[in-house]
Amino acid sequence: MKNSYGSSSFQLFSRILPAFFLLTVFAASGWGQGEVLNAWNTNGLSDITPDGWEATMNAGNVSKGELSRGNGITATSLANGFAASGWDVADLEAAKSGNKYFAFFIESESNYELSLTEVSFRTRRTSTGPDRLQLAYSLNGTDFIDIGDPIVYENTTDGFAHDPVDLSEISALQEVEKIYFRLYGWRASGSTGTLAFGRTGAGTNDLIITGELVIPSDGYFVNFEGDGETQTGYNSETVNLSGLNWDMTEALIGTEAADWKNGERSARMRGYGASALTMVENKTGGAGTVSFYYRRYGSDAQVDWKVEYSINDGEDWIQIGDDFTAPATDEVQQFSEDVNVSGDVRIRIKRATEEGSANKRLNIDDILITDYEVPVVPEISVNLISLTGFTYAEGDGPSASQSFEVSGKNLDPEDGAVTVSATGTDYEVSSDDINFEATATINYT
Repeated sequence: MKNSYGSSSFQLFSRILPAFFLLTVFAASGWGQGEVLNAWNTNGLSDITPDGWEATMNAGNVSKGELSRGNGITATSLANGFAASGWDVADLEAAKSGNKYFAFFIESESNYELSLTEVSFRTRRTSTGPDRLQLAYSLNGTDFIDIGDPIVYENTTDGFAHDPVDLSEISALQEVEKIYFRLYGWRASGSTGTLAFGRTGAGTNDLIITGELVIPSDGYFVNFEGDGETQTGYNSETVNLSGLNWDMTEALIGTEAADWKNGERSARMRGYGASALTMVENKTGGAGTVSFYYRRYGSDAQVDWKVEYSINDGEDWIQIGDDFTAPATDEVQQFSEDVNVSGDVRIRIKRATEEGSANKRLNIDDILITDYEVPVVPEISVNLISLTGFTYAEGDGPSASQSFEVSGKNLDPEDGAVTVSATGTDYEVSSDDINFEATATINYT
């Protein structure tokens, strides 16, 4: 049984005890160079560097990734290097099953996405260290896909620069939020042979991930950084943000040092009872999820806020999620709630309690309204409604088999199982026409 992109067949058999019939079951259903986003420089490391070592450089709106070791290798001490031993397995399959790898990841922040172009790295191996390497990626941290062919690595020079690995043609690594990598190693001639990132020297990065930070393409995104996006006072004004008009009342676009912001600007809500940031134009394509980031302005005391949406040009408003209040800390918070409405839609962010005239200011940045997506409904269908004509004489059976086809699409989860049950106590089903039970389970991928 195949889910998502194809189909394959399974035969199931059923019988009146002891007669049987045959079912054939199917199921089908519906993916160079750039800015340095994360980099690790091992210069200055000493002794054994623990797992979870953070990147020493990260671009704006990109978290610091971490470098770790698989549990099949052993951390070793190396000045100016992130090292391990235990690479003495024969092939890539053994390296994967034995968890012989270095692991690192990269993750975007604040509703941005990553489009990766390249991974480059410098390593050092001892003469008995692994002489074959394989880079792989994953989008879930569990299922890894090899990138290109294994790397033949027989050089023992400190800080050896491998050819950069091109990622720009891998569609799965474009416009995503988090990517995991593993660098597998094998064919060490001894268990104490080591492999390490680094040994390059000051001023040179030893592991680099390059690419671009991109605005999500499947919705409407406001980061207050566009040309002409200015509002310097708290008086009510209409401001065009990312192509749509908003009313800013008791709110402005802040640029001060006390304004929290991802970039140069963010919205600053004054905290008065009338404070509101309201779309006065509709977004087409509906709304899937509404999200943004927020934090208190400076050290101001905070008040309650709420988010609402309208599907009739602002005549009526429906609250999204619960009221929220920024904590009395500098920790950035995220608001994210599903809306799932089609058609034209607009939102507003306003005081939940419409009272007060004291500055209790809040910064908001990186508002994202994703497009509405029509829910995918699982379907299972059969090409015959019923089977007839079973014959069985007591003591003389089973009957001749009969069959029909079952097809499915949009099955959830993508990998799972469908159970076929016999009707009544006089029937049994089988997937091999030999072993009969009251039910038969069909696995699909």
